[in-house]
Amino acid sequence: MNFEEKYKKEIDALAFSSDYEVRLTEAMKKTEKGKDVMIVMKKRKTVRLIAAVISAILILSLTAYAAVTLLSPQEVADELEMEELNDKWKNSEKFPLSSGNEEYTVSVLGYASDTELNNISSETTEENRVYLVVSIAKTDGTPLKAIDGMPLQISPLVKGYEPFKINLWSFGSGANGMEKDGVLYYLFEMSDLEIFADRTVYIAAYEGFTPMDALTMMEDGTITYKDDYIGFKAIFELPLDKSKANPEAVKELLSQMGY
Repeated sequence: MNFEEKYKKEIDALAFSSDYEVRLTEAMKKTEKGKDVMIVMKKRKTVRLIAAVISAILILSLTAYAAVTLLSPQEVADELEMEELNDKWKNSEKFPLSSGNEEYTVSVLGYASDTELNNISSETTEENRVYLVVSIAKTDGTPLKAIDGMPLQISPLVKGYEPFKINLWSFGSGANGMEKDGVLYYLFEMSDLEIFADRTVYIAAYEGFTPMDALTMMEDGTITYKDDYIGFKAIFELPLDKSKANPEAVKELLSQMGY
């Protein structure tokens, strides 16, 4: 008997109480998706019943997250009293970009750029700044609190450049954070990412202090997570306008960093 046959035999041998299906059916009636799950239960064997229970748990988790309506970048800017950004958000039809696991869901909600706006981390005016809004939520709907700190780190990365070379600190980033309905929102302000628009620009979320703890560059320049990294993973490609690429500005930035 091979492993698969042995596994099926052991699963089919599991015993359930005589009223198990009745009690489970009643419990499912209380969920939004209960009716669909019950149809599966009536048509499948015991091993399928177990799969239905697992699916129901996943449905409940996803429904909890879906019930949270994320703020728009404009609403986050309003909450942070940065209304001057609200006519600058770009490519709104391409956002949000969302990814998560059973614990957290991260969403990139949008970005804006302007050459004449005061940055949010100092009193001076700087040219060619980019503003990025990111949210972090618990996938099961459990509320997060700003007072507990930032549970994940967020960093821009660029294809072809090692994470230790180009990252959040390279762009002189600052951020304002807030909590709304149990979701954490961060509005990042940084040097102009668009100068790298002829390459893939990533926004990565990870656990640890620096992106070098979690991410690495492959031979083709692609940024990915290290094989031995076991923390949260979510990496997005930012939809930048390639016509905004500025190789000369890239050279100047790298020169300023000593590369």
